[in-house]
Amino acid sequence: MSRLARRAAALLIAVLLAGAGPTAAHAEVDWCGGDPPVHLALPNGMPLELTVHLSVPVSHRAALRAATVTGQAIALDGARAAVALTVSVPDDGQGSFPVVVAVGLHGETVATVTDQSGTAIPVSLTVTLPTGLAAP
Repeated sequence: MSRLARRAAALLIAVLLAGAGPTAAHAEVDWCGGDPPVHLALPNGMPLELTVHLSVPVSHRAALRAATVTGQAIALDGARAAVALTVSVPDDGQGSFPVVVAVGLHGETVATVTDQSGTAIPVSLTVTLPTGLAAP
């Protein structure tokens, strides 16, 4: 795992731990520890910051403390970047449960994936880079 990916995972865990207090349930559907930034480096060396919003059933919110997100920008073509993220939310001893992953760029959701805890959840997306980040 690259140094940048380890930093992104550590930052995600720290933010999730900081926001892991009680919260109101909305129809007993989800609970989230926030939208921590995930910092990636594009192949041309430019930075790319994404947010990853994790939602799980309220009864499994403690599992968010051990969630990890790693990622890599795997291609760059003009003003678009292909990004691969891997999200892991471990089972919490109560069995597997649904995990919703929403990835954002500059406040806009660019990918949403629903899968189960206890597995590596792949999230592939292509993002249009903001002006100034596009390859020359």
